[in-house]
Amino acid sequence: MAFLKKLFKPDEVKIEISMADWIKEIVMDLLFLLILYLFFRSVYILFILPVCIVLFHQYSKKERIRKYKERIGCEFKDALIALSSALQAGFSAENALRESWKEMQIVYGDEAPICKELGIMVNQISLGIPLEIIFEEFSGRTQVEDIATFTSVFKIAKRTGGDMVEIIKKTADDIASKIDTKNEIRVLISSKRLEQNIMSFMPLLIILYLELTSGSMLDPLYGNWKGVIIMSLCLTVYAFAYFLSRKIMDIEV
Repeated sequence: MAFLKKLFKPDEVKIEISMADWIKEIVMDLLFLLILYLFFRSVYILFILPVCIVLFHQYSKKERIRKYKERIGCEFKDALIALSSALQAGFSAENALRESWKEMQIVYGDEAPICKELGIMVNQISLGIPLEIIFEEFSGRTQVEDIATFTSVFKIAKRTGGDMVEIIKKTADDIASKIDTKNEIRVLISSKRLEQNIMSFMPLLIILYLELTSGSMLDPLYGNWKGVIIMSLCLTVYAFAYFLSRKIMDIEV
């Protein structure tokens, strides 16, 4: 129940779905149809399929948001370093943000999430909106912990009138170090993640191989209630193992 509650929790981050994501969704829907056929070989799977598709689409949406937050978090690190450098060069906070936006456009391109967000922030500066509010809204749109941390530090530095350049530089260094650690962990487990993806498909490939080469061997598992129970248990264990392996690979820093 906790998993379903988390899965259907309203999204706080709104992102656009690309054409590639739509194609992936369609391919995965067809894959679910194949999986259910391999496990049950019955037209009754058409009643189960919509439930599986809805659950997968919700899970897929959460994964897209997680990847988006990871990407914009990494890009924010570079934007923060550029902002810190501009402040050290003598720019005001507003102009430093503009310089950071220009540099990120060169590094990542106009379509990168951080460039779109910085573009919104620069437009807000042009409208005379205070920088503290601009960063608060940026943090609210992205829901990234590091961005929220920097926003809090920036607001305190603005209010107390402390050494803005040094405070932002120290915060930028801390956030950059944390993100670098995340990236190092991601690189270290990348081979294991590939193995996990391969092993996730192995049960399906084995069943498909037996289906194509020795279909009669699996006949006792289809068309009777005992077979349905056995295959349902196998499918449940398979799904549990898949999500457990994904959870193990999801290391938080």
